[in-house]
Amino acid sequence: MKKEHILALADLIEEQEHTEEDDAEGFTMTAITHDCGTPACIAGWAAWEALGRPSGHLYDVACDLEGEATDYLGINPMKADLLFYPPEEVGLYQEITPSQAAATLRHLAETGEVDWTVGGVK
Repeated sequence: MKKEHILALADLIEEQEHTEEDDAEGFTMTAITHDCGTPACIAGWAAWEALGRPSGHLYDVACDLEGEATDYLGINPMKADLLFYPPEEVGLYQEITPSQAAATLRHLAETGEVDWTVGGVK
């Protein structure tokens, strides 16, 4: 686990505005990228960092963004799935805010566990 990457990602995501998938920038858990190709969710933002903050569409730079994100964070694929695709009991993805995602990431950095409830998500 790459704690420093996880904490830096938490800070980066917390700075983002909570937006929709069809917006040009910001944070939403509804898609890896916004319609225009900029990072949207935790996996998208982590891949963006891993790829050196490219401009333009992320899929033009790499086809396996989840893999890039997983490697950047230094977590196993099972943990990545739970982080990138929260379970149904968490609620609707579009309702997850940047601060809730950041709290979940900080908890992961401290404990090694993904727990979406720490950020106030159901």
